Amino acid sequence: MQNVNSSTHWPSLLTFIVCLTGGLFLLGLAGLLTLGGLVTLVNEGYESALGALMIAVGTFFLALLLAPGAYLSYRRMNGMETAGQGAQRPWLRWTMSAMAILWPLSLAGGYWAAKNLEWGWPLLPIVNLLASGLPIALFTALALNRLRVGPAWRAWSVFGLGITAGPLLLIAAEVMLFSFIFALFLLYVGLTPGMVAAIQQLSEQIQIISDEESLLRLLAPILTSPSTLLIALFALAIGVPIIEELLKPIGVWLFADHILSPEEGFALGILGGAAYALFETLGASAQFGTEWASLTAARSGTGLLHILTTGLTSWALVSAWREHRYWRLAGIFTLSVMLHAAWNTISVLSALGGLVDGLPGSPEWLSRAAQSTPYALGMHAGIMLILLGLVKRRLTADQAAGPRGETEINQV
Repeated sequence: MQNVNSSTHWPSLLTFIVCLTGGLFLLGLAGLLTLGGLVTLVNEGYESALGALMIAVGTFFLALLLAPGAYLSYRRMNGMETAGQGAQRPWLRWTMSAMAILWPLSLAGGYWAAKNLEWGWPLLPIVNLLASGLPIALFTALALNRLRVGPAWRAWSVFGLGITAGPLLLIAAEVMLFSFIFALFLLYVGLTPGMVAAIQQLSEQIQIISDEESLLRLLAPILTSPSTLLIALFALAIGVPIIEELLKPIGVWLFADHILSPEEGFALGILGGAAYALFETLGASAQFGTEWASLTAARSGTGLLHILTTGLTSWALVSAWREHRYWRLAGIFTLSVMLHAAWNTISVLSALGGLVDGLPGSPEWLSRAAQSTPYALGMHAGIMLILLGLVKRRLTADQAAGPRGETEINQV
């Protein structure tokens, strides 16, 4: 064991603290969710307890994934050289093949379990973890194939930050965004004559409604109004993508001075995006109805979106730092935001169209948009896969022509 640095290495110290505290917090949360789910299982049955148990399994898995980042950061912080740098991985080809086979099998198993909850509910938490995590792992492996990722401690640190610090900062920033929008709404209400009385009347009508269909009939004119659509698209298709594409590469921001090349920045961004995608997917995977399989398959496209856009933004960031290519940064960041905005726009129109579909006065174009969502999202996912392939081809060519430095290659 060799002492490589006698001074304090602040990036590894920070990531050690973040990964350790984040892992302990997630472990405690998983324990509480499991305990609450078991109590609910005894008192109310499996249907009431299953959501908490599914989230508990996902939370526990996220905690386990933080362990390598904490351990390797601790070694780097103490000046200990980590093993395995420069190691090649010929087994990665078989791993990707296995993931490609197991993913549809897990979707099929989860579909059966969701359709037969009386017998299949004990399997659903584990199957849900596999069906949610395998596509993210597969897209990550495909993206990292033959790319340099740098030392293992840094790669796992970036991944750990994508699970912990990234989501925390994103939640805070998005809360600020929606608080600003709500403040503007309150200002509009206060300055518009009769608006307060109209809201009070609407509130009184909502209180006497006892069924969901009547509530949707009452709110349909509001939900389908142009102003509602504009506000929703501004927040979810413009504001949220800009915030997320700025903050998802949190690990690349932290290690800016240590990343040797734009190609390595892309690889680290892929890891950060995969971590955030896993956090988001497992956090939203408590649904277990008859549409579980279709929703889980659709979320795999969201995972691909986060992986690709974070990798692209990180590549452009390191290009600006190392090579002063600021126009590339501006162009690639705009592209990432546009890809994210297009995905969110389709999702917003689908959600609103699904809510008001069949109600009197609902726009026909909105219902048609909701019905075409699977095709639009599938086309978007195909475009992202093609773009990922083109970027990979460019980066591997640049990598072959450039210096290696202190890097690690995932060789298939």
